[in-house]
Amino acid sequence: MKKKRKGSLAFAIITGIVAVIVLASALTGLVGYLCFGSIIAEEYEDDAYKTAVAAAMHVDGGRLEEYLEEGESNLDYMKTFVALRELCENQDCTFIYVIIPDEDYSHITFVFSTASASSGFSPFKTGYVRETTNSEYAAEYKKIMKEGKKKSMIVRNQGDSSTGKHVTELIPIYDSERVTGILAVQRQIEEMVEVHKRYLRDLMFSTLVPIVLVIIFYGLYLKRRLLNPIMRITEETERFAEDNSKPETPLSAEIKNKDEIGILAESIDRMIDKTLENMKSLTEATAARQKVDTQLGVAKSIQKTSIPGRFPAFPDRDDFDIYASMTPALEVGGDFYNFFLIDDDHLAMVIADVSDKGIGAALFMMASNILIENRARMGGTPSEILEFANDRLCARNEMGMFVTVWMGILEL
Repeated sequence: MKKKRKGSLAFAIITGIVAVIVLASALTGLVGYLCFGSIIAEEYEDDAYKTAVAAAMHVDGGRLEEYLEEGESNLDYMKTFVALRELCENQDCTFIYVIIPDEDYSHITFVFSTASASSGFSPFKTGYVRETTNSEYAAEYKKIMKEGKKKSMIVRNQGDSSTGKHVTELIPIYDSERVTGILAVQRQIEEMVEVHKRYLRDLMFSTLVPIVLVIIFYGLYLKRRLLNPIMRITEETERFAEDNSKPETPLSAEIKNKDEIGILAESIDRMIDKTLENMKSLTEATAARQKVDTQLGVAKSIQKTSIPGRFPAFPDRDDFDIYASMTPALEVGGDFYNFFLIDDDHLAMVIADVSDKGIGAALFMMASNILIENRARMGGTPSEILEFANDRLCARNEMGMFVTVWMGILEL
């Protein structure tokens, strides 16, 4: 009976430790799986959006109707088509296409359509008209064409689809004054699904290995004179792992052994005290660091995506060329530049410096840039444009931020 009781206690200790490891691993794995999936989805969306922006730079929104009428006989149409096709191949997209929805968004007309060779799909011909995929697509078309939405991501990973599970990024195509069409970039998500599966397999393997090691270790070293002290030590370590708090009575006061077990109890008491001190310091340091890293990352991303960065900027124009670059002194800065064609004969150029640094300056920079560009596309002199932007920025500027701007409009 005594041996049976001893064996049962040893088994209980091992089972308890294994249960804690499994639970912690499962919770950690679940959180990691969800976060991992979210990060991959964000990367897919970010890559698709950047590809869409790059593709939109090749498309003259004011000539979509002309392209529909003339098709391949139009030299500029062919240049744009080749550029979109090469971008589709290089970025491993399934499709890149430009469409014009009808008035009720129930049908779409294809102006450009490209498909990568590896996708196995064929693009639509210019002028091809088909029904809108579903109400979700129709709603997003309307938001882009009529409500000024700048981008939209549609994920199709449920139900049947003729092109499989995929994501589609939609952005508007402009002429000098209005939205004339929609550019779409479609990417398959089989790779994302496969990465998720591989993550689960690795997680299962990494969970089983420590469990086996724990069983072997405690199975070899559990003896009669060690079971009770180790049981108490195990209880205390499990409690601390869950509560992260000091015990009412230290282990060294309960376990009077003068051998290695007593030394272990004293060491655990010191470890608990030191760990609590380190956890407090680490939590404070991590929180401060994460706040700074988050702000700098957001600010850097905003700066990078808010200014022109693809050159040549106007590949279809041979009467002029323009280049610009920005190198912040720190992680992010308050400077920015912009240039864009107001129409075929007027090039607007902007150089500016926003007060302060960090995420606040980056957001203020984006607002300033958008206000100036949108107003400039409506026409007017630099004085009128900057006066309009100044009035809007001052209207809701409780923090008193400011931007110094130089603007010029070159008649080509």
